[in-house]
Amino acid sequence: MHPSNAPDANPYTPTAEIPEQAIGGPIDLPPDVRGTFVHQVPILGILMVVQGGLDVLMSAAVGIYAFILPEAISQARPGGGGNPPLPPEATWVATALIAMVSFFVLAIGIANIFAGIWTVQFRHRGRALLAVSFGLLSGLTCYCLPTSLLLFIYAMVVLNNRGVVLAFDLRRRGHHPQAIQQAFSRGATPTGRVPPNAPATPGD
Repeated sequence: MHPSNAPDANPYTPTAEIPEQAIGGPIDLPPDVRGTFVHQVPILGILMVVQGGLDVLMSAAVGIYAFILPEAISQARPGGGGNPPLPPEATWVATALIAMVSFFVLAIGIANIFAGIWTVQFRHRGRALLAVSFGLLSGLTCYCLPTSLLLFIYAMVVLNNRGVVLAFDLRRRGHHPQAIQQAFSRGATPTGRVPPNAPATPGD
């Protein structure tokens, strides 16, 4: 057969897919690294998405309040009984400030949602830290402050753990999240090969 007629000679023939484990290579963990907090990462990501959803709902409520504020002020201070009406400028300034708070909380909520999705996938650890840090500013509404504070503390503990930092680095190198969690669960590579320096008992 002429080389040009061989099946592999067609440059448009799709190449075989390379397994992700082959791309990432084996996972050899240091013997003193445990996966206790690594298994908390997906939970943290889900909580970040939930918190982001609460922020988005709160921003919508604040936006509605900003929309009806001028009418509410005009009805509350009709100008009678010795109470002079507020100047229109003051009403619009208050409305603009509340609208800015609404957009700000909305941005925080969207950032938490995206960061939570990335966290579940062991991606963009730095962005997740920024998202939960800026999430504290949603306490301007007072509604989101308790959950934002608790989420911030939880994220600081989990994302700054040594094993979690290593897990995010492994994801950056191309390892699949499931393979990473399996490696931290068994202290072994995704193919089941135990690293030479692995402890006698598997990591938790």
